[in-house]
Amino acid sequence: MKLLPLLSSGLFLAALGCGSGSSAETAANEAVPYAKVQAALNAKCTNCHGATGGKGGVSLVAYEGVAKVVKPGDPAGSELVQVMRGAEGHKKMPPMGEPASEEQIKLVEAWIKGGAKSG
Repeated sequence: MKLLPLLSSGLFLAALGCGSGSSAETAANEAVPYAKVQAALNAKCTNCHGATGGKGGVSLVAYEGVAKVVKPGDPAGSELVQVMRGAEGHKKMPPMGEPASEEQIKLVEAWIKGGAKSG
């Protein structure tokens, strides 16, 4: 019966695929380019926090504005992460619509932990 070796090979290959981490895990271990962070912010934040100063005077359409709400190396101490997570004392953003996914938040956290560089 040739079916058993074929089935065994398939299970082995499937198990190999299970070992690869998610992109959020990868982000935590590698430098995250700012372009990926900006894409996540564009998807969830810039409708309200646009180029004209945005609500609350926060604009998240360019690095200069984003840099004002992060503490390089300290994701938990960064206002951007605090509002994305709805941390104690912070209103969760966005207030309406779908919030940022855990993967998007972890991407932002990894970028901040890596120094929040513009490049």
